[in-house]
Amino acid sequence: MHITIPRLSDALLVKKVYICGKTIVPPNKKIKTSSRGVEKWVPWEYYENPVEIAQKLKPKGVQIISDEVADNSIDYREFYPSSPVCFILGREYDGVSQELLNLSDAIIHLPLLGMCNSINGSTAASVILYDTYNKINEMKKTL
Repeated sequence: MHITIPRLSDALLVKKVYICGKTIVPPNKKIKTSSRGVEKWVPWEYYENPVEIAQKLKPKGVQIISDEVADNSIDYREFYPSSPVCFILGREYDGVSQELLNLSDAIIHLPLLGMCNSINGSTAASVILYDTYNKINEMKKTL
């Protein structure tokens, strides 16, 4: 897990964080130190296989949105949520699995203009979550 994501989730009142795969999970000293204890009040669940949670959420009307540079991915600025969203963030070195991409309602990416073809997951999460937060607030203003 990217250890800054719990703090980001608290800042934006994210309803739940799903931690998946081979990663550190609370309780963990590294998480506790970096997250300033928010893992105590930000709801989270661990799933070994992220496909399992995507398959569980999708029938409930949750949009599954993967962050991955792919042939069919769109710039994150073009994505507008139409229902609750679950963002899938892959690991920097191997990204989001093809199985998860196939389950996704949309695949978004941050523009990568330099020579590096990836960006840190917590950085991507910050950009995507704040952008989505702003879009949701703008939609509320028009209602």
